[in-house]
Amino acid sequence: MDPFTMMFLSTMVSGGSKLMAGQAESDAYNEQAREARRLGKEKSRVAGLEGRRVVGSQKAGFGAAGVELEGSPMLVMMESIGETMREQESIIAGAKSEEKTLRKKAKQSRMAGYMGAAESLLTLGANS
Repeated sequence: MDPFTMMFLSTMVSGGSKLMAGQAESDAYNEQAREARRLGKEKSRVAGLEGRRVVGSQKAGFGAAGVELEGSPMLVMMESIGETMREQESIIAGAKSEEKTLRKKAKQSRMAGYMGAAESLLTLGANS
């Protein structure tokens, strides 16, 4: 096999492997992004359940003590509901931020694969 053909095949294999590696890394980041979103939703759901449990416990405690659910007791329960909602919003915002970061890394990995493949082809052209 002549040297040019060997160099051409070597360059093609090198460029293809860089392209495939970039795509594989991109796929992994996209999977992590999907998992971050799923975990954020699940954590938010659990926080909501815990918040409802707390409010239910407060309501039962007030009822057992013979306290009417108005005025200060109602404000306490409303504050608990508000706190739960803020916690859920914070969890979702954190998950969205993590997802966005991972999707950006996926795009960068894919581009790095393209650039690596292009570099291989340009090297072949320069060495010809």
